[in-house]
Amino acid sequence: TNLLARLWPKTAAVAERLWSAASVNNSEDAQFRLDVHRCRLLR
Repeated sequence: TNLLARLWPKTAAVAERLWSAASVNNSEDAQFRLDVHRCRLLR
């Protein structure tokens, strides 16, 4: 549904922030990890 397409990126970003250590704050690295995870989900 459209809800999942809109909700997934936001919840993934929140999960990335909560899961990572406070010292990890490079958004480019996080974007790479989220892209890799998205590919896994689409398989």
